[in-house]
Amino acid sequence: MNMTTGRRGIVWKTPDITADGLKMFACITMLIQTVGIAIIEKGLIHLDQYTQESLNQAMSQDSRLMTLAGIGSIMQLIGGMAIPVFAFLLVEGFRNTSDYKKYLITMVITALVSEIPYDLAFSGRWMDAQHQNVCLTFFLALVAMELLERYGNGIWEKLVLTAVFCTLTEAAGADGGAWGMGLVLAFYFCVIGNSGTN
Repeated sequence: MNMTTGRRGIVWKTPDITADGLKMFACITMLIQTVGIAIIEKGLIHLDQYTQESLNQAMSQDSRLMTLAGIGSIMQLIGGMAIPVFAFLLVEGFRNTSDYKKYLITMVITALVSEIPYDLAFSGRWMDAQHQNVCLTFFLALVAMELLERYGNGIWEKLVLTAVFCTLTEAAGADGGAWGMGLVLAFYFCVIGNSGTN
């Protein structure tokens, strides 16, 4: 635990942040988001049945519906904090792994195993070809980082590879899309800049 002394001599204690702590935080916030979407928005509100206009009208007539919609929105916002944390941890994992292929295979298996629960929770179907879980985004990001390590020697190579993988992630319907991929690669470039490696 780090300690700093303020101007009035007050000692402030700040907790040490570990990778395991970040993982736990990200998992909890993502769970909160999943509950908000799968149980509150899909299960209790049946959000898919509404247009924005009809939802506003229904909420104005039903305070319970308005409360549930508010709780669901808050849970979505909380869950939004998980992706940047996972993106940072993915980059750290890539930079520090001793076995890239094993890391990549683990991500593929995780993506496949979690796809059916993801589709059931978010679309109510066993398989939804239009939307894929965020593990696909992270798998593609691992491939992108490996290619950047090998071929991203200049600014143009970096820009082209980044654009290609952002487009590919968006086209695949992976959760997070181009924004998620861009976030991972932004962390990646920051790590490279700080480490002084290419």
